[in-house]
Amino acid sequence: MTEAQILIALLWIAVTAYALLGGADFGGGVLDLTARGERAERQRSAIRAAMGPVWEVNHVWLIYVVTGLFGAFPLAYQAISVVLFMPLMLAVVGIVMRGAAFAFRGHYDGTGAPRARLGRIFGVASVITPFFLGASAGALTSDQIRLGPDGFDFPGVLAIWTTPFALACGVLAVAISAYLAASYLTVEMDRRDETELAEDFRIRALRIGLAAGVISIATLAIGYAAVPEFHSDLPPGALALMAGGALAGIAAMLAQWRRLYRLARAFAAATVIGVLWGWALGQYPQLVGPDVTVASAAADPAMLTALLYAAAGGMALLIPSLYLLYVMFRREPAPIAE
Repeated sequence: MTEAQILIALLWIAVTAYALLGGADFGGGVLDLTARGERAERQRSAIRAAMGPVWEVNHVWLIYVVTGLFGAFPLAYQAISVVLFMPLMLAVVGIVMRGAAFAFRGHYDGTGAPRARLGRIFGVASVITPFFLGASAGALTSDQIRLGPDGFDFPGVLAIWTTPFALACGVLAVAISAYLAASYLTVEMDRRDETELAEDFRIRALRIGLAAGVISIATLAIGYAAVPEFHSDLPPGALALMAGGALAGIAAMLAQWRRLYRLARAFAAATVIGVLWGWALGQYPQLVGPDVTVASAAADPAMLTALLYAAAGGMALLIPSLYLLYVMFRREPAPIAE
C-alpha cells in the first residue's frame, strides 16, 4: 500500500468510529425528542446518564477526519469545503446547538418551559446534524462534481445536495443514528437492571430498525435511478460488504426480538460497518466526483510521511485515553433520575 492509501484507510476508520459513537449520540437526541408515554422522562434521564460522561469526546474522530483530509488530501478538502459548504455549515450549527442545549439543560435545576425548550433544541439539532452529514455523503456519490480548468463545476451550492438521493441519504443517516442509540441503550439499561427501560428501548429499536430497513431499500432504489454508474461499477468486495451489512441488520433485529441485547448491539454496529466500507470500496479510488482521486488529491510525499508519524503518535495517546475514560465512567455510572 502507498502512504496515501494508508492515510485514506485511517481516515475512513475514523469516519466509522464517528458513525458508531457520534452517530449514537445524535441518535440519543432523536430518541430524547421523540420520547412518549408514561416513562418518557425516565427515558430522557437514561439518555442523559448514558451520554453525559462521554458525549463530547466522540468529536475527536471528526476533528481527525477534517484535519487529516486537509493535510493529506488538500484538493479533496478544497472540493468538499467549497461544493458542500452549505450542508456542512448547517451540520456544524447543529453540533454547536445540541452541545449548548445539552450542557445548559444538564445544569438547569428548574423544570417547566425553559427546560423543555432546551430539550427541544437538543433534539432538533440532533436530527439536523446527521441529516446534513448524510446528505453531503449522498452528494459525493454522484458524478455531478467535476474538476475543470477554472475550478470545480457543479450544479449549485443548493442543488448539489438537495437531489432525491442526497436527501434520502440524510434521512437514512438520522434513522441509523436513532437505531444505534436504541440498541446501545438496551444494553446499558440491562446492565443497570432497569428492566422497564430496557424493554422501552428494545421496542423503539425494533420499530426504528424496521423503518431504517424500509428507508434503506428506498434509498437504494432512488440511488439506482439517480447514480446508475455507482451501482453498475461496484466491485465484488463492495457488494459482499453491503450484503454482509444487510444480513447483519436482519440478525440484529432477530437478536433484539429475542432480547439478546449485546448480540443485537454487535450486529447493529456490523451493519453500519458493512454499509460504510462497502460504500467506500465502491467509491475508491474516487474521493470527489470522477476527477479527484486518492492519487491526484494526495499531498507531497514528505507531508504524507509526516502525517503517518503524527497519526501513529496520536493514536498511541488517544486509544488508551479513550479506553480509560470509558472504563472509569462504566464503573461508576451516572444515576438515572426518577
